[in-house]
Amino acid sequence: MKKYLRDLYCRVGGKRFEKGVKNMVKLVVFAFLFALFANLISSCQKTEPEIYEVRKSGVTYRTSEANKRLKEPKMREESVFFIVEGEQ
Repeated sequence: MKKYLRDLYCRVGGKRFEKGVKNMVKLVVFAFLFALFANLISSCQKTEPEIYEVRKSGVTYRTSEANKRLKEPKMREESVFFIVEGEQ
């Protein structure tokens, strides 16, 4: 890598090589700052969380020895709440 850079330095000249390196560093810094600010802006968006209620039925199923599906009533019903946050 050093040999390639030395050959390039000799081919294009010292001032043009240094200018190219400076421009490359500026481009890398600009890309890093752009990614940083884009992440900050996207994380600051306020979204309302959505709450979904899912009710479980009072019937469960099991398989008998004769490979038939049997219903068994369940004594209590349960409600499960899912809170979903995300971008719109």
